Amino acid sequence: MADWRDFELEEIPEWSSTAQHILLGLGALSLIGLSIFFFLLPLSDEIKREVTNEEILKAQFRTTAQQVAALPDVDEQIKTLQSHYDYLSRQLPKEHEMASMLSDINEIGVDQGLTFDRLEFQDEKRAGWLYEIPLTMNISGEYDSLGLFNEAISLLPRIVALQDFSLRHVSPEESDTLTYSVSAVTYQFIEREQE
Repeated sequence: MADWRDFELEEIPEWSSTAQHILLGLGALSLIGLSIFFFLLPLSDEIKREVTNEEILKAQFRTTAQQVAALPDVDEQIKTLQSHYDYLSRQLPKEHEMASMLSDINEIGVDQGLTFDRLEFQDEKRAGWLYEIPLTMNISGEYDSLGLFNEAISLLPRIVALQDFSLRHVSPEESDTLTYSVSAVTYQFIEREQE
């Protein structure tokens, strides 16, 4: 058996054709192995990154396609919201309507047989994109009339919220007459020129 240390390149042509083919095959396999190791393995990381990137792009495409498909529904929802917004905006009194609203509240009370001891607006407070305008009312009258007054206030075309109320008898002798103290609040948009 030959020792590998005795191997010389000049002797290869003298080898048998089978040994030459085996050596050629081993050389080719070595070349292929080195090519894979130095060229293809570094590319596999890049391929993995690109496959991941492809999945991300596909997910983005699906999301975008769903958003595009939903656009008609979104447009309809925007129109509905705009309609609700416009409706509610019309219920907020404008600056020039405040005196008229105060007059309407007074008229409602008088129609119910109530007596106003106090009916006045307080200083407005900024609440986000609205002004909150408090209205203090002290009213005297019968219980049923006060209930009808509250109902009529809720039916006004403008938003008026009644809150923080107290109800007590005027005097023990007049058991049917009550004093009704209530804070009402209405709102106004903050005009863009005022911001």
